[in-house]
Amino acid sequence: MGGTAMRHAIRVNGLGEISLEIPQLDLADVAHVSETVMQPLVKASADTLAARIQANAPKRTGELARGIIVSPAAEQSSASAKIVRDIYFDASMNDTFVKTSREGKRYYYPASQEYGFRKVNGGRVPGRYYIRDTAVEYAAEHRNRVADGIDNVLEEL
Repeated sequence: MGGTAMRHAIRVNGLGEISLEIPQLDLADVAHVSETVMQPLVKASADTLAARIQANAPKRTGELARGIIVSPAAEQSSASAKIVRDIYFDASMNDTFVKTSREGKRYYYPASQEYGFRKVNGGRVPGRYYIRDTAVEYAAEHRNRVADGIDNVLEEL
């Protein structure tokens, strides 16, 4: 392993550029850094975001918060070393989330809470934006977690 460190900007999909001190490494050392090394970091970050969204979700019965889950496996991507963990609503709870209005129209309850909805009399109930606002609030912390994780992995090399 080389002894000097250089400052590099790494582009991370969805986060933009992260500036890190990266030691000069042999190509063979860098090849050992795989997606499996970064998977736990991304999973932990996604779990934290999901927990915060659950905490900020509207609470009438608690079903909405209970239905927010992290995908059990990372999304497969054609881009090398791209790790994506989705946070979504549990499909097994669709019987709870899919509602029918008095007029007979079906709607998805989590979406109506996030984005709002129109009332029959022409009024509008504004959205609560509990997912968007939580994700925006958490973005800087997520960026720092990923940068620290990359830094730690590179230091171990």
